Amino acid sequence: MEDNFRVYYMKEGQRKQIANIDLKADPKKWHEIEIIMKGAAITASLDGKQYMQVEDSSFSAAGMVGLWIKVDAAAAFDDFIIQEIKE
Repeated sequence: MEDNFRVYYMKEGQRKQIANIDLKADPKKWHEIEIIMKGAAITASLDGKQYMQVEDSSFSAAGMVGLWIKVDAAAAFDDFIIQEIKE
């Protein structure tokens, strides 16, 4: 809706934006989002293309993952996968 791609975290009920880029994606097509976190390094990709690489050390241990959309948006999720990356 707003032509952007963002990475946030939630902590103690507060949302904090970590990264943002302006990006136009066709709302009538399925898209693949991939987020990889190794230590404090976060890489965010959309449809196989990396758009962001940021550092954030707010969370140092494994934990919960969630998805969020705006109240006036419509979204469907399929094949939601979380996996540990072993080095």
